[in-house]
Amino acid sequence: MPPARSPRPRPPPKARRKREAMNQQHLDTLRTALTTSQNQLTAELESLQQLSVVTSAEGRELVDEVDRAFAAESMAENNSRAEQIQLLLDNTARALELMSTEGYGQCQDCSEGIPIERLQALPRATRCVPCATRLAA
Repeated sequence: MPPARSPRPRPPPKARRKREAMNQQHLDTLRTALTTSQNQLTAELESLQQLSVVTSAEGRELVDEVDRAFAAESMAENNSRAEQIQLLLDNTARALELMSTEGYGQCQDCSEGIPIERLQALPRATRCVPCATRLAA
């Protein structure tokens, strides 16, 4: 009979990485990022709206069926992008509003703190990763 093996020693548990607390410097940096994003998105939305007016005017003048189809497709793409931008603008405005009421950085579903790393990557986030994942599923 072979000798009994002694159990392998278990490695020590991995130390949980301590989450960095949000401070005023983080808030200022994130507010700047949100404001910059808001300005860029607003400019892009205005540009798309101007392009949509031009495309619409051109569409009425086009007699060729292919040209009309191309103009209609272009308008649909512009409208879709404009809707996406408007959603991002709404989310950005909400995040800025939460900053002023001290609700920023709290998950809107579970009320847990959103890690600063997530907010740095996605400043307009209003959900923690687990809640955002559940919502997307």
